[in-house]
Amino acid sequence: MNPRGAIVAPRTGRWPSGDSRFVAMLALEPVQLAGRYGISFITWEADGLGPCEGAGVRLPSGRHLLLTRHEHQPEPGTWVEADWADDAREACRELLDALGLDERTCTWMSDEPAPGPDETARFHDVARRFTMNRPAVPPLVLASQSPRRAELIGRLGLEFETLPADIDESYQQGETPPEHAERLSREKALKIAADRSEALVVGSDTIVVIDGDVLGKPRGREHAIEMLMRLSGREHEVCTGIAVAHGGRVESGLERVRVRFRTLDRSAAEEYVDTGEPMDKAGAYGIQGFGSAIVDGIDGDYFAVMGLPVVRMLSLIERHGWRYAFGRLRAV
Repeated sequence: MNPRGAIVAPRTGRWPSGDSRFVAMLALEPVQLAGRYGISFITWEADGLGPCEGAGVRLPSGRHLLLTRHEHQPEPGTWVEADWADDAREACRELLDALGLDERTCTWMSDEPAPGPDETARFHDVARRFTMNRPAVPPLVLASQSPRRAELIGRLGLEFETLPADIDESYQQGETPPEHAERLSREKALKIAADRSEALVVGSDTIVVIDGDVLGKPRGREHAIEMLMRLSGREHEVCTGIAVAHGGRVESGLERVRVRFRTLDRSAAEEYVDTGEPMDKAGAYGIQGFGSAIVDGIDGDYFAVMGLPVVRMLSLIERHGWRYAFGRLRAV
């Protein structure tokens, strides 16, 4: 069950001020917090601390806390971090109340008051000088409004924003389906990067091909059923182009996946279409949803069929000088 009155959110960064400090140590381990309260922890590698676990918690007052545990901490339990300028004891008490715990659950609780303006200014100056020689991680932008692509980037624990790219998706003369998918992915990334050159902009485009014909999104119910019946019991190809633009340069690639459908009768196709899932998808199916029941097998990248080849995307980001470090990007 979820904490009483607490809203548990993915760890999408630090705090409104960008700084935090330790305010308490809970006797409970992350696995206990996850099991009792349904708090979702993610893992990452922290400089000097080794493997870490963390979960962001937003409390009813709007206060943000971070629950963390790292491999080399001096005692078992879970650290509680609060905003640098937050009142330590108030933050602890609100968290304990939200979890239905008392102060005996804390093996340590800070009694330091919120710092004054002078101390805060000194802290910011030290932090600035510490980080001034470290390259700033560029923002990550997804040039798509696809919830499936957003979900896949979200699973990586990376902060990102979505800015859909409005481009002409018509075929060029003599262009093959794979060439078309990769070109559109590049154009989407470049379209957004024209105004966001400081960002890593990800563009992607997915098409379904059978017998040399491209199956786009269905025009209506009957068209979706026709598509599914054409794919029934056969193998088709999914081509997903992927591109990353940054600083006036774009890197791109293509994933080609063979997908096999089980045999469908018209009644099954109608039932699937009536769920509404096929209507906004190329080829009239979604492999990650109800459509998983009609896919007999695939040969290639599953996530490319969903619309975003994750490993290929990360390799393109690395060509721009940033590698994926499990929950964050680091300079190569």
